[in-house]
Amino acid sequence: MVEAKVDFAIMTAIDEERRAVCKAFQLRDEDRIFRESRVYWHKTIEFDNGEYYDVVVAQSPDMANVDAALLASDIIHHWHPGTILLVGIAAGLDPDQQNLGDIMIGRDIYYYERGKLTPDGKRPEPIMYRADATLLNHVQALPDWVPSEAVVPPDGTQSFPRIHCGVIASGEKVIADKAVHEAITAGHRKIAAIEMEGYGFSAGVWQSFEHVRHLVVKAICDFADVHKGDKWHAYAAAVAAEFTRHLLLDRPLAPRNPPHPPPPAAVDEIQDRYRLIIDALRTGNLVPFLGPGTASKFYIELAHKLVEFAQRKLPPGDGENQSPNEKLIQTLVGIPCSVCPYWPEERPLACPMLKSMDGSYGMDTCPLVVEQQLAVSKINLRYICQYFILQDGLDVFYDDLYGMVEELEQDHRPFAFHHFLAKLPHIMLAHNVPRSHPGLPFQLIVTTNYDDMLEQAFEEANQPYDVVFYIADGSDKGSFKHKPYDREAEIIGADDSKRLPLPEYCEHPRPVILKLFGTWEEAWQEYFVGTDQQLAYLVSILERKLPTALLKILRRSKILFMGFSPSDSDLQYLMNSIWEGNRVNKKSCLLHQAKLGNLEQELWKERNVTLLDLPPSVEDFVTQLEKAIEVRLSSRA
Repeated sequence: MVEAKVDFAIMTAIDEERRAVCKAFQLRDEDRIFRESRVYWHKTIEFDNGEYYDVVVAQSPDMANVDAALLASDIIHHWHPGTILLVGIAAGLDPDQQNLGDIMIGRDIYYYERGKLTPDGKRPEPIMYRADATLLNHVQALPDWVPSEAVVPPDGTQSFPRIHCGVIASGEKVIADKAVHEAITAGHRKIAAIEMEGYGFSAGVWQSFEHVRHLVVKAICDFADVHKGDKWHAYAAAVAAEFTRHLLLDRPLAPRNPPHPPPPAAVDEIQDRYRLIIDALRTGNLVPFLGPGTASKFYIELAHKLVEFAQRKLPPGDGENQSPNEKLIQTLVGIPCSVCPYWPEERPLACPMLKSMDGSYGMDTCPLVVEQQLAVSKINLRYICQYFILQDGLDVFYDDLYGMVEELEQDHRPFAFHHFLAKLPHIMLAHNVPRSHPGLPFQLIVTTNYDDMLEQAFEEANQPYDVVFYIADGSDKGSFKHKPYDREAEIIGADDSKRLPLPEYCEHPRPVILKLFGTWEEAWQEYFVGTDQQLAYLVSILERKLPTALLKILRRSKILFMGFSPSDSDLQYLMNSIWEGNRVNKKSCLLHQAKLGNLEQELWKERNVTLLDLPPSVEDFVTQLEKAIEVRLSSRA
């Protein structure tokens, strides 16, 4: 197997420089790769024609030329790059001709330290390394460029950095004395900047067995005089990093690796199947809308525990001859199940609804059994909760329920679809999509679940997020709270959308998780399970209390309904509450495992929603979708 070779390696000397490069190229901690004792950041930069650059970024453990030479050697050994760039900051020498933040391209790297010490003083014997001519020519032919608006000079002025090509002096000293830098420039009249890594970097590349192009890209942060300080370091580092990205996006060299192959015929069917989902992700125009089926085992087990708990608390005599759990509901509310798709006399003998709800029959093998048990479990939860709220009061009931939830959470971790959503921003960022805000495939995720598994998955993936959740009881009942990623939760009103991390309101947007039925993550009492709470909520709360920006996103986006049966009553109510005319505005889809009749298919067609039956398991679906995303984004189909 032939080892793939990266196109560009970017070296930096200090943390401020490396962070600037990572920010410019949208690299995160998840992009780190370890090679022996070195840490690298790896990124693919894709072009519209399917070609791409493989890029790695590395930081030297210390400043100066020895560390730079060693790092250059290790990069070549580990990655075999076609080109290495040294990117960072340097001192300018002529304030009349240079501005702080100007870009200095090293046409020649001049090592001023070498020389012979004699009684008459030092006799300089400088060494000179010339940069790659192809790269220099491309720099001089680049289109006009200015840094992004996010890169602001410390003095607050508008900045238009200029690009200079000249000699960069390199040595082992931090210089803050005009007399010293004048002595250095006396050795070469074209020296325009001074820094500490260019010589070691150039020597390491030149002395490598492999032919590697190289270039030094520095931005001016001071003038090596008595006024030297760190004030302009971050700005200059950001300018150098953004200029480097500008250079690479102009495609100065042909990519070394072949374009991604077109999708094989074997995956065409899967590509077509998930095309609507993937294209919506590419434009950041998808809203995942999650129901309890994304964590069905959790909610079915919770219903079992609640039924057992209810049987223990029933007055003597009420629980006699009612060991089958489903008969408990009949005792309390008079019906066994309001959504069962079978007439009682037509149920098959092996129907799991005729058995106890212990989950022993077909739980992991029959999708229909799972959907039926989930539907009955949800009704059991609502009715039994309502019963105990009326009997014991809300606070007492929540104390008992929370104990059951806490016990279950110890045995349950995020499921496959939770992990998929959490790592999806990282996957999309690697492909530089969506174009408007790379790495933000969805602005909003909506869930009717109470659990915190989605948040757990995002935490494990180091993916920042905010949460907006409904408050079911207490003094703030009927409102929504906003929990920013790094702050405490606060009440948020319909007119407070600017507080949310959405693209139109902030420079660095992040996903918002909207928990329509509340949460037990922030304050476990702030979710509802009773039927009267549900009806009151669905009638009026959404339109009046939910931040308007979130409603707008729901109404203008394509929706991926996941974890709902097509006949789910909650979903029916929500459709009517959110979308005018019970019809989603943009073509959407609902993933399900039920066998549908023609009437149900026609109803969802009228709602502008395509019904897609899931593979045998959610895990299989996630695997298929991940492969389809990779193929489609790589091929730019």
